[in-house]
Amino acid sequence: MGKAPIFVCIAVLAFGVAHAQRLPTDAELKAAYCFRVMQAMSAQCAAAKPPADSKYQKLIDDCQLDTNDRTNRLQAYLLPRMSVLDAVSIAVAMKRGETDYTTFSQTVADIATKCMQQCGYTGDTAKETAPKCAQDCANGDQLVSRIQSCNDLSWLPF
Repeated sequence: MGKAPIFVCIAVLAFGVAHAQRLPTDAELKAAYCFRVMQAMSAQCAAAKPPADSKYQKLIDDCQLDTNDRTNRLQAYLLPRMSVLDAVSIAVAMKRGETDYTTFSQTVADIATKCMQQCGYTGDTAKETAPKCAQDCANGDQLVSRIQSCNDLSWLPF
């Protein structure tokens, strides 16, 4: 009988501490989302293997450096806050980033093809306005827009 009150006290304290975490702000949720997007993008850059002496090697190296830099900035922003944030909310945002990037990777070619056709790219010919039209078309896609928003981290305080 002496152990029951102790157990109740521990349970009440544990329950209270678990619920003392605060809900993340929109910026913290976006940081969690973009953190996973950047991790996936970085892994994709690292996996790219151009032919030897390829002009694409510099693009791949730059991609790796840029995504690693963004990942590190997002991690530096999130890490000090993690102990006080609701873990479920952060986990959901991270999972959404991971899922969105997977879907993006699988559909980006289809989106590009649709936009190129819509904007007048046909074979070797294109209208003068086609490049801007294609960019606007791609940015109009909600998934592309969410993924692209992770490239601009100007909303971070540092």
